[in-house]
Amino acid sequence: MVGSPQDISTPAEQEAALLERLRLRGVTVKPKNGWKQTIGWAHGSQEHLEAMRLGAAWRSEVNRKSTTEPDGCS
Repeated sequence: MVGSPQDISTPAEQEAALLERLRLRGVTVKPKNGWKQTIGWAHGSQEHLEAMRLGAAWRSEVNRKSTTEPDGCS
């Protein structure tokens, strides 16, 4: 059997064996970096920078509230 568990020692080998088994069954798996082709193009754009700024402001506010307001657990 291709990639049986007893002859696989590393996570990379396990992943390769799984992908091969899926390929043999006719399943296609998107490449690991496929997200970059879909949304990675925006990295560094004005919209991306604005989203990062807004996210940082939101996290800062949430963190501030979580340290100053009781959470209702006693």
